[in-house]
Amino acid sequence: MIKRILIRQLSARLKQFPAVALLGLRQSGKTTLAKTLSRHYFDLEQSEDQLNLDCAMGFPDPFWRMHHPGRGAIDAKRKQNGRFLLLGSVAPGLMKNVSESLAGRLAICELYPLFLTELGKKYDEDEMWLRGGFPDGGILKKKNFPVWERDYLALLAQRDFPS
Repeated sequence: MIKRILIRQLSARLKQFPAVALLGLRQSGKTTLAKTLSRHYFDLEQSEDQLNLDCAMGFPDPFWRMHHPGRGAIDAKRKQNGRFLLLGSVAPGLMKNVSESLAGRLAICELYPLFLTELGKKYDEDEMWLRGGFPDGGILKKKNFPVWERDYLALLAQRDFPS
């Protein structure tokens, strides 16, 4: 596995805050990074993880959850840091609900696709620049480029951009 630069900051934020949101583009490595730090994380783009988070926070009511996600559970044990590691894309809807209710209780860390410094000198800078930094998009598996990028962008345009 490639050691990500963000791991230090993410580890520090988990020690400082009750909850940390690890945000980034789809397929940038959020889940892989989260697995290196904890077995317990919640991917807000997965309905099963959303349900598990609701149970962990003690708020099964969808109306309450929509307007106050995580607030009561975090405030009940405000000094206990690193309890919730939340994963998600930088979707405006997700961030609006989270930021309104968890201001001061939630740290935000943004993960970008792979940096050249994370990959080391064995990779050609020009190739990396052309392929982008997505692990599956041709950086680690050359044969995936450019088909992966074309399909990735098409799906973003169909699913994410309209919302």
